Amino acid sequence: MEGPWVRPWVGSVYYGEDETRELMERYLARYPAYREPQRKLKPSPKLEQDLRRLESSLQSVSVRIKTYPDLIEERLTRGELLLRLRYPELSVSDAKKTLIFIDTNAAETRPDLGDTTLDILRRRTLLLLARSLFLARCFVDCLDVVPRDSKKNKYAKEQDFVRLRRYAQHALELELDHSMQDPGFQEMDDEDQEDLISMGEIMVVPYPGISDGLFRRKASAIDNANSDLRLLSRGHVTIKQSMLSDQLREYGQIRPDQDSYGIFATKDIPANTELFCDRTILCATTGEYRCAACCADLDQNVFPSTAVAVCCDTACLRRLRMACQPGQPAEAQCVLAEAPQNEDEALLHRGLIMAHKYTQDHPSRHPLRARLLNRLTARYHRGARKTFSYGAEVCRPIETLQKLGVDIFTDELSEQWVLETLFNRILTNVRAVEPDPDPIIAVNTLYSFFNHSCDPNVETLEDDIKGSSSVGMVTKRKIFKGEELYISYISDKDLRKGYHQRKTLLEYWTGGECLCRKCACERGSSWTHDDDMELEDESGAHNERQRRRGGHYSDFEGDWVVRDTDDLSEDSYQEE
Repeated sequence: MEGPWVRPWVGSVYYGEDETRELMERYLARYPAYREPQRKLKPSPKLEQDLRRLESSLQSVSVRIKTYPDLIEERLTRGELLLRLRYPELSVSDAKKTLIFIDTNAAETRPDLGDTTLDILRRRTLLLLARSLFLARCFVDCLDVVPRDSKKNKYAKEQDFVRLRRYAQHALELELDHSMQDPGFQEMDDEDQEDLISMGEIMVVPYPGISDGLFRRKASAIDNANSDLRLLSRGHVTIKQSMLSDQLREYGQIRPDQDSYGIFATKDIPANTELFCDRTILCATTGEYRCAACCADLDQNVFPSTAVAVCCDTACLRRLRMACQPGQPAEAQCVLAEAPQNEDEALLHRGLIMAHKYTQDHPSRHPLRARLLNRLTARYHRGARKTFSYGAEVCRPIETLQKLGVDIFTDELSEQWVLETLFNRILTNVRAVEPDPDPIIAVNTLYSFFNHSCDPNVETLEDDIKGSSSVGMVTKRKIFKGEELYISYISDKDLRKGYHQRKTLLEYWTGGECLCRKCACERGSSWTHDDDMELEDESGAHNERQRRRGGHYSDFEGDWVVRDTDDLSEDSYQEE
């Protein structure tokens, strides 16, 4: 946050088009200090001056926080600036850390702060936290934070808290009424309904202060991925700029300053050719008897690795140690085994540990440059949104980092914009693996370079033998030298649906039109919405948990050539 803005400012608050939007705007209108910089079709001198002033203030206070992390007043001021700039997910984190500091560090490190001053700071922090959660649409968490009982908390009767509690309660009621109109929501059990209602929602935006070196994938990361890919595919394919890059920018599916890569054939490839197998440790499952590295079923092979983890073979053990095994202190060894029970949150937990391990090995390097994680890019298309969880994305990552011995007030990995960027990269590229009753989700970093087509020339084969997170790639037809290879982000069943239904299913990644040749032909034909209606829509409610890159499920062939990327070199997890 202390760096200059290198891209336009865009806030992450999602107002929506329902009654909740009007409610949020009505609340904000009561507080001129939190008035958002005016948006206009044509930039005005006043807007630019306002943004430059906010940018300068944010940079100054961020520098002071980095230099003097004990100045909790500055962290609180930054949180208020971030809320003014409409980044509630960032201001939530600053408010949470300020509360932690007041409760644990203030008496020892800031003896100059008397009880009266700390009380004023606590009230101001609680209000900032509650307001930030309200703007992030985390209405349940907002109501949990706002004091209710005046006998237990003296702030409960204050007008600011009473008003916010009233608005949050009304907004929650509107959300419940809206959700109850969705048949998919009605079919959920009570626990799933509570989880869904407690989730907030924000826009996915690139933060203006993130440098190009961290925003774009470095050439060295692509070169390293290409080195792995060429060996695994026996020289059949390579990574380079996608043929869709210009169209993706034109349609707003990637930003003008965002890169777009694809996988291309380096030679003519016959149909049904096994290209490569992509193994990964960036995976998670709710199953109990699974490999700690690849999530394979351990009923067949068990290799005792550590006191807290069990792997299916020595390759998985080595990969787990290189990418995830925390170093000192010794008590942090158990963090890897303390993954949350929810697979989505467990996947973010694994990514956080991988980033931490990298920064432990390379203290001077930024966590977003961690091996494997720096191969991923996030979706930043117009209108992109994501769920936001106060617990999963703020509270529990802070707890995990503290168990790992990280100073949450000084370490770059604990900065919320870093965590959000990291989580966005992971969630954009996650795919569902369902070889058996235990659900598995995974991010395969080489697989993630494939772009989508509704008429793919490559199919994906899941590991139904071991039930792991590995994925194999096989050509569906003859591929010519120089041709870009495509997979499908939706299932084979969904590919048979009509144009409009496929468009809806793909909007999570595209934000609009699918640019494949099949969809382009159907857009230009007499294809109508009625044609789609003739196909039965069995998709149900497509919430974020269901938006996973999917494909064909099949067994690995007996003569499959499996080469592990971690067998290539011992420096596999070095900076790229």
